[in-house]
Amino acid sequence: MTDTTAAASVPAPSSTAGGAGRAGDLSFTKGHGTGNDFVLVLDPEGTGPADPAFVASVCDRHRGVGADGYIRAVRSAALPEGRALLQTEPDAEWFMDYRNADGSLSEMCGNGVRVFAHYLLAQGVAELPEGGGLAIGTRAGVKRVTRSGDGYAVDMGPWEFVFPEAALARGTDSLVDIGGLAVDRPALSVSMGNPHTVVALAEYAGLERSELPRPPAVRPLPPEGTNVELVVPADPLVGDDGVGRLTLRVHERGVGETQSCGTGACAAAAATRYWAGGGAPSRWLVTVPGGVVGVTFFAGPEGREHVQLSGPAVLVADGVPRRARSCAGPGPRRPRLAHPRTGGGSGQEARCTSRIRKDLEVSARRTEKSSGRVSASHRCSESAPRFFCTTSQARPPRARRGTQRSSSACSSGLPIRIGGFDQIVSNSCSAPTASGVVAVMFPRPRRAAFSVVTAMHRSFTSTARTSASGARSGG
Repeated sequence: MTDTTAAASVPAPSSTAGGAGRAGDLSFTKGHGTGNDFVLVLDPEGTGPADPAFVASVCDRHRGVGADGYIRAVRSAALPEGRALLQTEPDAEWFMDYRNADGSLSEMCGNGVRVFAHYLLAQGVAELPEGGGLAIGTRAGVKRVTRSGDGYAVDMGPWEFVFPEAALARGTDSLVDIGGLAVDRPALSVSMGNPHTVVALAEYAGLERSELPRPPAVRPLPPEGTNVELVVPADPLVGDDGVGRLTLRVHERGVGETQSCGTGACAAAAATRYWAGGGAPSRWLVTVPGGVVGVTFFAGPEGREHVQLSGPAVLVADGVPRRARSCAGPGPRRPRLAHPRTGGGSGQEARCTSRIRKDLEVSARRTEKSSGRVSASHRCSESAPRFFCTTSQARPPRARRGTQRSSSACSSGLPIRIGGFDQIVSNSCSAPTASGVVAVMFPRPRRAAFSVVTAMHRSFTSTARTSASGARSGG
């Protein structure tokens, strides 16, 4: 099996991913570009929820689906920002309504634009013929996407200094206090439609020591805040192929450290190229924790220097969150975690009502045809409704029907990382009466990232056989 990447053929539109309305009916797709991951929603009329609290709950990596950002695909005509772009760019039919993981608005995202374009093609609502381009509306203007050898390439538009007078006079314009480094470091602030502050480090040891969970302190801070990039130039900077190379870590405003940042890679290459002076190359390869992206500088149609970003785009899975009904529990005790293979857990198991079980089983039957017998496992939440991204095998072959019902019971278990999701596999819980949201995940076909589901299947089959043996022996 292989990942569903941009370089592969675009998958057929999925019946589970697309359409937005109330939070309980929202369908979504999980995707990423070099590890920079997003929850994407097809919301043509812009009527779906997008308030900060909702977005933050979806992007929460422990109590939600988990992502660096939330992207709504909205027709440009449905948003004021989009209608303004249509006055000069009438072919920008779709607007990338992008929000950071904390729910705050962002101008745009370089990796997100590639994933967004791939998502539109997968949903069948846009076309990108060979040699053609796709216009995407963003709060930083219209971005044009084309196909490239490793996925997609995006004309990110011109770059510019945030503090031009200081940058031109000294080559730096700010100081940055970074956790793990003894002294403040000089930096250069670059705008790619969103603000970035680039710090050059002399060695990889300093890059590794840097602590980026908390935002580095930047003085002076750009008016809209800033993303901070830590860069180590290669030695030699330019290889025999004439391509410059950098290694990058980034702290994104409103998110934290991420595996990749497309606009950050462009800003880092622009700053390093400026520092290198005349003769610096126009092509760069930027290594980030999530992979490698390409950055190319070229003359734009208006005479300003533009930046092109290229790299892969991957759609991981489709999801359907479900608002869970109340589940009776024995009290406010904390649930005991159960091992996904051996089971176990609290001796006082809280079973969901038959109505919840029936609802989940109906949901599983509805999705059997497209998902290959993947159904939902329900978990109670301790507080407000939240998103849970959980999968378990529906009734495995040769397993008793009771096993399927057990998997539909209220569950709280050991999180397992699968394809960027917190998967919860268990069969018991102990929690007060509450409501929550269950997300049923449907892995996209032919993806190596979900090969671990085979191991989960074996685990459930083994558990089912053990349960059946115990039942026959009176255990």
